[in-house]
Amino acid sequence: MNAQAITEVYNSPLGCVYQDNRTCKIVVAFEGEETSMRLDNFLALKRKLDSIDVERMASESSRAFDYEFIVLEGLDKVFMLDLAQVLSLQELLGGAKFVMELNSVLRNKMTALPA
Repeated sequence: MNAQAITEVYNSPLGCVYQDNRTCKIVVAFEGEETSMRLDNFLALKRKLDSIDVERMASESSRAFDYEFIVLEGLDKVFMLDLAQVLSLQELLGGAKFVMELNSVLRNKMTALPA
């Protein structure tokens, strides 16, 4: 990745989320794969992850609950996640979303200050 075009948004032992300033996309690096997506896809992925019933996934003995499949419109990627991956990706995207929101609040406050 070109260091000048890429800004790290959030990094954890689970992966990293970058902002690609050239394409205005979010890049999610998770488990050795990088997935580039628009901000609306990132937020949709976060919402879908947050809606997964992880307690049921953990408690059900049926193999039907071993994996969660996530398909997003406009994204050529299918996420096939087991319980540990769901929890890890929830934490990674949650941290990245928090940092993005914090940066937005700080930017708004800084622009509102008198010169």
